[in-house]
Order: sequence, then structure tokens, then C-alpha cells
Amino acid sequence: MVTKTFIISIIVSILFFLLIREVILWYYKINDRIKNQEKIIKLLEESKDLQQKQLRFHTGETEVEVPDEEKLKEFIGNLEKKEEKPKDDKETPWRYR
Repeated sequence: MVTKTFIISIIVSILFFLLIREVILWYYKINDRIKNQEKIIKLLEESKDLQQKQLRFHTGETEVEVPDEEKLKEFIGNLEKKEEKPKDDKETPWRYR
């Protein structure tokens, strides 16, 4: 008899705890916060993947490679040609000032 009431009281206590827990989570909107954080994590992962795809597209490479010295010199030379600034200060666009 004593063990029967003890087991029933344990079961009732566990059910009460679970019910109260859900009410507390609902009241403080913790469940909604967790769902929002999961959505944010998913969006950040998608954004990271998209940025990696864009980087691969702009570099023209499918895998990241360590370029040899000649390719680096050629790349730096191309950058220097593209970044030539106008000589006259009056004709300089606002972004170079």
C-alpha cells in the first residue's frame, strides 16, 4: 500500500512539474526565443554558404589553391593597373579624396 501511494505521488509530481514547466516557458516566451535563434542560425549558415559561392565565382576557382609566385605577381600587377588615380585634384572624384 505504501509503495503504491509513493509511486502515484511520484508520477503526479512529475506530471505537475512538466505542466508548470510548460507554463513558465510559455509565460517568459522562452520557446519562441529558441525557435527564433534556430531560424537565425539557419539563415546565417545559408548566408555563409552564399558568400562562399560568391567568392568562388569571383575568383573563378572551385577550390581554394595556393597560387605560385608568378600568378601572385600577375595579380598584383593587374590590381595596380586598375587602381590608377587621376593626377589632377580638381578632376578627382569624391571617393578618392
